[in-house]
Amino acid sequence: MIKFPPSGVAFSLFTHPNNQRCLKETTRFGEGVRETKTSLEGFTITTSWQGTGIQAALTHIGSEPTYVRELSIQLHYRSPKPAGQIILWTEGEHAGAASHLRQPAAGTLSQGRSRKGSWALWMGENQDSEGLFLHVNPPHTGAVNFYCRPKRHSLLICWPVGKRLQPGQSISLTPITVTRSPRIQAVTSWRRRWTPTTLQPPLASMRIGWCGDQEISSPQVLQSTIATLRKSGLAPEWFALGPQYAMSVGDWLRPTQDFRDRMSGISRTIRSSAIQPALRFAPFLASRKSTIALEHPDWFVQNSSQKILTTQGYVNPRDTALILDVTHPEVVEHIRKTLEMAHRQWGFQLFILERISDALLPGLRSNPELGTSDLAQQVRHLLSNTIPSAAIITTDAPVAGPLALGQARTVAPPCLSQPRSATQSAEALLANAPWNEGGRLNASGLLPAALVEGPEDSGRDALLDAAALTCGVLMFTGNPMKLNEERAHRLRKAYDLFADSRDGRVHMAQTTDKGKRPPLVIRNARGWVALFNFSEKRAGITLSTELLKSRLGASALKSAEAGAAFNSPEIHVVLPPRGHRLFKG
Repeated sequence: MIKFPPSGVAFSLFTHPNNQRCLKETTRFGEGVRETKTSLEGFTITTSWQGTGIQAALTHIGSEPTYVRELSIQLHYRSPKPAGQIILWTEGEHAGAASHLRQPAAGTLSQGRSRKGSWALWMGENQDSEGLFLHVNPPHTGAVNFYCRPKRHSLLICWPVGKRLQPGQSISLTPITVTRSPRIQAVTSWRRRWTPTTLQPPLASMRIGWCGDQEISSPQVLQSTIATLRKSGLAPEWFALGPQYAMSVGDWLRPTQDFRDRMSGISRTIRSSAIQPALRFAPFLASRKSTIALEHPDWFVQNSSQKILTTQGYVNPRDTALILDVTHPEVVEHIRKTLEMAHRQWGFQLFILERISDALLPGLRSNPELGTSDLAQQVRHLLSNTIPSAAIITTDAPVAGPLALGQARTVAPPCLSQPRSATQSAEALLANAPWNEGGRLNASGLLPAALVEGPEDSGRDALLDAAALTCGVLMFTGNPMKLNEERAHRLRKAYDLFADSRDGRVHMAQTTDKGKRPPLVIRNARGWVALFNFSEKRAGITLSTELLKSRLGASALKSAEAGAAFNSPEIHVVLPPRGHRLFKG
């Protein structure tokens, strides 16, 4: 059993917005009640771990106002199991596929590897053991970041603060609940607390979408693209114009020459094809070369040197982007005007808002008294209240927390550099499927049409079927003019599977504990049974009548995709590496 001894507790307090300079102190919890009070150069940190809760408070005892970016506490744990056998699961700030292939995607299991996440972390000695579950319960306004390193037997808990504290000011940090329970039981119960009970109506009839990319260079190309989608039987319920319509990132109300004075006409053109018009952009980012950056340099977040803070570029990752300061009144009005213009005057009914979490990055703002939690609340209020009648899909907002806007969020942006990375995205989609049972829908992320260009039974096919089976919103991108009939047929099959699975809940069952990554069996309420093998080796599985009835609620397997009948009480299936099979149950 995993235990945390009272000794070896290390505190770190970051007091600058954008560098690693911090104050550190090592201490120990008190015996029994596990309380400690630590001083760090003008600050006092009070923490306690009593029963099932971790409480922390920070008090500024210095004489000058001081900016605090983050407070972290590092704990060491003991376990009779080797580090490589510790099982970890985390719920990420947004469940996107990891950029590094050796890092598992958020929402999936990992064995013996470091895991980062926020909102929740489960760690145990095997999948069905009484593991330790650290999590944040609603309602609250800020995330807690977890980072577990099994090889060092350490757990890091970080509280983002992101605000200036006045002398004598004290703040209570987000409390953490700690319980012991098997993973499935713990996570299911925790997700149920966060899941809303009703679905907001704007997305009820807009579940399949297509996003235009750089190929949409003019209204004429847009018309040809939509005509091709309709001719090939791939007409979506909505079509999104991408950020390339604007002169520059940030100048969202200044279209390029080809789109100038035509945005209203474009939305009407899309709607005339019985497709809802949508717009995709990043409302809180701007390019250095944008008009807004040249005319309003005081609108942007600054770093610790009081220079404009930069982050990774949008549209072009090699570029840099500036972050609009949502505590600046003129910025709030500018974003409000942008959204209202696009919705009410241009006529777009759905918005795919990207990179909204960048608005919370540490930095110096017009109002330094607002912390990370306050910024998140302000961002959510601004977006949801400005266009309440529009549908909103966010690409990086957590489902549990203040940035979850209540309609849809992408859970696994596809990473297709290798079949293994596509499989990671599929695994993340499946792991986050239970969120679809409430009021927030999971969106697939932008699935490139190039998915259907790979060989069958690859990780790409697993990703496509996982998205169709488990997501509430299916989104594709790419140039449909490059699709031949065979590829279009494979996409139409995904459309059909999604339509048949749209209203069904997903039931999952780990069929065996043999091996490090056993095959995953899922069934949705419409009768589809899918087998996924996420390991690098071939896997065999037996689907018995008892398994189908007791764990999946299916009486028998009727057919596979090819239409073959299965009358035997036991079906033996061999799954290739990173492969899957799909049945009708």
